[in-house]
Amino acid sequence: MDRSTFIETLTGYLQQINPDREVSSVAPDANLHDAGLIDSLRMVELVLFLEKATGRPIPVERHEPRVFHTLDKMYAAFGQATAEG
Repeated sequence: MDRSTFIETLTGYLQQINPDREVSSVAPDANLHDAGLIDSLRMVELVLFLEKATGRPIPVERHEPRVFHTLDKMYAAFGQATAEG
């Protein structure tokens, strides 16, 4: 999945779980946790969403939680691998 599609897919998901927020304006390097868009419970749901979106398991034990804090970091960790095959 290319970066643009990955970011768009995740932004759509974040909008879905935060219907009262305008998520489309969130920068790819913005901290989603600090912005209140994800919390510890949502983090688990986010991992499940990423697994479904990328078609790959996400080995959370191999990644620090901050990998899930920005769209850019998630793309670097999970989306790029999907784009490369």
